[in-house]
Amino acid sequence: MNTQKAIGIDPDSQKIVCVMVDSLVPSKKFNRTFSLTNQGLENFIKWVQEENAIIALEGLNGQSCCVEETLRKNDIIFHSFKPGDVEIFRRAVLGRNKNNKRDAESVARFALALEGQGKLKDYKRVWFPDATLQNLTREHQRLTKKITIEVSSLWKAVKSVSSDLYLFLGGNHPDSEIKTNILKQKGILTLLAYKTDISEWKNMSEDEILSAMGGKRYKNREKTITELKKIVSKIYSVSPADMLVVKNTVARLLLDKVQKHDVEQMIAQVTENNKSVKILSELNGIGVITASIIVAETVDIRRFINDDRYASYSGFGMHQKSTGDETKTQRLVHTKKFNHRLKNAFMMAAKNIVLHNPDLHIAGYFNNLRKKGLSIIESRKRVARALIRKFFKMLRSVTQVEILNIVDLKQKSRKGMASGQDRSGNSTISNIPLSAYK
Repeated sequence: MNTQKAIGIDPDSQKIVCVMVDSLVPSKKFNRTFSLTNQGLENFIKWVQEENAIIALEGLNGQSCCVEETLRKNDIIFHSFKPGDVEIFRRAVLGRNKNNKRDAESVARFALALEGQGKLKDYKRVWFPDATLQNLTREHQRLTKKITIEVSSLWKAVKSVSSDLYLFLGGNHPDSEIKTNILKQKGILTLLAYKTDISEWKNMSEDEILSAMGGKRYKNREKTITELKKIVSKIYSVSPADMLVVKNTVARLLLDKVQKHDVEQMIAQVTENNKSVKILSELNGIGVITASIIVAETVDIRRFINDDRYASYSGFGMHQKSTGDETKTQRLVHTKKFNHRLKNAFMMAAKNIVLHNPDLHIAGYFNNLRKKGLSIIESRKRVARALIRKFFKMLRSVTQVEILNIVDLKQKSRKGMASGQDRSGNSTISNIPLSAYK
């Protein structure tokens, strides 16, 4: 970029603080502040478009997310830096005092310094996450984790109420024919929520219990009710305080399950035309949710030059650890900085693919690792690493097809044969030449 000016941006929760500096006149700077209203963002974009300057932000996808989205919608190239790097530069150049204007000035001067060294291009933001899909998948993960916590709390609460009921729901009661865990069944949760006094269950008929469980005759529900009646006949009194805890826990759990179901339906709707999600979810053992998490957290497969880099980002990479003494043997250790959500998704994919595809070579690979004495977790890690290599090729193939389609649309548009944009919008078009993907 042949320019001598840079605009540093430091947004907060209410406004956008901008400082423009000129490398020809280092002592001068121009300050502007814009609100985060629609009008304020319009004024901000109008001003930025009038200036032939480098656009630089501190941070990525934090307080600056709305600014980034606005810049992308208007096809304005910008750069972003880690707050830690900006802070080091600010302390060295501008001093220790910190405020929004000083931070914005530090970002602008840091950008000019990198431009002078020819390193600014490394901070250009070409890849952008699908914010909608990412928010949905992260909400799904949050609810899944919350449900796990609530189920654990419910087990403790039920045990406080009645050890017989606790053993029965876990499938461990010696006097019951049911030997499976049924606590998370919707009928049991509904019964616990609306008939809180367990000691009264023995006085209810089987039809009344069925009605309290929702009224639907699912498979084995009648057997469950019959066995439940046998167990509760031994329960004579229940503490109201303990039952209140059970009732509240079940209410939260049911609400979380409803919310999780709504999120899953929305993810299915949002990814209906997502080719990357579709090609991954077609594999037996990987559902739409797992595929969506992988795609959302990957952001863009073109960020990674090979599957080794992709594996490292996903938490399956290794790096050499050395104390600096060349006489000592260097050893490989697992990297500690990675995307934990993506790693969990790959571990889930490894588990399910082996489970649902016993005849595939990947399942044989897993079984051979187990025979060699590796733990289940370590074996799944190696299976996940093998899957990353496969997924990398699959996602790259989808991306290459989309790039060719976009280029074809652009060429037709120039010839007057088409004027519409691709459904994904300009924000997903890379400025890297096609030769880079060969």
